[in-house]
Amino acid sequence: PGQYVLSASTTLLKPNGDRTIPSRFWAETAIVSDGNDIENLQLVLLPGIAISGRVGIDGESSPGVGLLSTVRVRLKALDSTPAGLVASVTPARDGTFSIPGVAPGRYVIEGLLLPPSDQRFFVKSVQYEQALHPAEVLVVSTSTSQIADLFVTLSEHMGEIAGTVTDNEGRP
Repeated sequence: PGQYVLSASTTLLKPNGDRTIPSRFWAETAIVSDGNDIENLQLVLLPGIAISGRVGIDGESSPGVGLLSTVRVRLKALDSTPAGLVASVTPARDGTFSIPGVAPGRYVIEGLLLPPSDQRFFVKSVQYEQALHPAEVLVVSTSTSQIADLFVTLSEHMGEIAGTVTDNEGRP
């Protein structure tokens, strides 16, 4: 007995010319159980949405191609989502990226550099729908058909914390 959320997801291959493209589908429904069997439950799988945008580096009008080839944009699920996934993509030379098949949920957008880069970056801001979102949490709802023109600004200008750890008597 209790209240539950039943989720399902799958990836189907769809033909596209001479190749196949994976497409993600999801379904979700709330269930209240009184301890008896639930029969004839049907879930309708819906296509995930596409999230697309561009990555920029704070203070650079056009980041070098070499730098963008080491950048990854990651989408990490904050909640239990049907896909329960972490999507990770490398932007194109011009900084554009696309993440297909995202199920509804709350996600954190992360930017990171792959080795051999010794630079460190963090997500400074995320902008979409003409609004700036300093927190990098992106909400995808069931009414969302797509999120386009997402702009992710990465910055290497991080703050630092300095100090000394001491014991209860004040000794380092």
